[in-house]
Order: sequence, then C-alpha cells, then structure tokens
Amino acid sequence: MPEYRYVYSIMTRDAPLLEGLKGIGGGPVEAIWCGALAAAVSAVAQPEIPPSADNVLRHEAVVEALHHGGPSVPVRFGTVLPDADAVRRSVTLRREQLMEDLARVGDKQELGVTALWAERDEGDAGPEGAEELQGLASGTRYMLARFREHRREAELRERAAGIRRDMDRALLPHALDVRSLVLPSPGIAVRATYLIEPGRIGRFERAFEELRLGCPELRMLLTGPWPPYSFVTPFRGPAREAARPAVCGSG
Repeated sequence: MPEYRYVYSIMTRDAPLLEGLKGIGGGPVEAIWCGALAAAVSAVAQPEIPPSADNVLRHEAVVEALHHGGPSVPVRFGTVLPDADAVRRSVTLRREQLMEDLARVGDKQELGVTALWAERDEGDAGPEGAEELQGLASGTRYMLARFREHRREAELRERAAGIRRDMDRALLPHALDVRSLVLPSPGIAVRATYLIEPGRIGRFERAFEELRLGCPELRMLLTGPWPPYSFVTPFRGPAREAARPAVCGSG
C-alpha cells in the first residue's frame, strides 16, 4: 500500500520535533529535511483526507504544538503529497518564499475579529416602499426593487467600511499586520485577522474589549490565538515539476 505524506508545517532544519507527536491516523510526525528547511509530515494511506472533526482537530493540534516548539510556517489542512521526494521538490521550489515567511511570521500568532450586525439589522426593514410599487408595470417594479436593493447594499458597505476603519484604529497599534474583508456576507460587517507578537496578545485583547463595549450596535467576536495561517504563502505540491529530482539532501 502506498504511503503518502501529509504536511503540517515548514520549519528550520534544526527545529525540534516534539517526541511522541501523533498525526492524522495516529502515525508519528516526522521531519523531511531539505537544505536549511524541514517539513513536518506523517504517513497516510490515501491521497485525500476528509475534513472530519477528528482530522481537523488533529491537524490543528499538531500545527499548534510545532508552533509552540519554535518558529514554523503552518500548512493548511488537507495538503497531501505522493511521497517524500514530492515534499522535497515542493520545499525546494518555494525555498525563498518559505524562508521569508519563517522570518516574517514564524514566531507570530493571529487573532480573528468578526463584527456582526445587531440581530436582524442587516435587513429588518423589509421591502422598502412596497406600497409605492403597487399598480406599476412589472418591469418598472423590478427595476425599482433592484435599485433599492443596490442602494441598501451600498449603504451597508459604506457603514461596514467605517467599522473596519474604527477596528484598525483601535487594534492595529497592537498588531503587525491585518487581513480583512468588508461585508463578506449580509450578516457580517467585517471579518479581519490580525498578526500579533505573542507578547502583545494581552494588550490586543484589552483593546478589543474596549472596542466591543463601545460598539453596542454590533456583535463583535474574538477568536484565537492561532498559528498565522492568514499571513503565509499557500504551500502546494509540485505539478509539472513532478518528474524533476529533488535538489537537496534527504537528511
């Protein structure tokens, strides 16, 4: 039976692997070395891993344990490569970017902030001016309804953009970087992720609480800290390079 390699994190070659750490399926987490870098992997029997609760939690547990052990770049759930050589090729192809990511975020954390509209606020008013549409031709009713829908969305987007500015004014002084989406869905005003120095998490949390208390019209949620998934370059397996030999030692 072929043994594929499930990838959890990228680290420096000398980073410690925690003894006894088990991966998805219960196999040991091991290192595949490639020059100055190493990939933390475990052997799995299939090329695709279903996103079950157990698998997702096991992936996250391994990534967090490795991140607490030293600088690392987390790899998103479900990254499976055919064998150890494919892992080495992928690391080789992305060596410079991985080194940059390790230097930039390898010892950092991320915190997620979600600002939701107060219950029913995003659409409670119903079809504005519905009575005015009675008696109009169907085409006219349709155009007016579409116009009002677009106007409502523009108003929501403008409000959400203001909320994002308020969030950044309050939180960015305690963070290194931010990734955010304005109005990702009708019920959510802003979804943002902040890159944090571990030593500043407490300050960030206090600033968030002050912000939350000052925005009673919103429901604001804080999640994390997590490894900095949102701030790393996606790690994928080689495609056309599959036949190219690895150019670094196997360790």
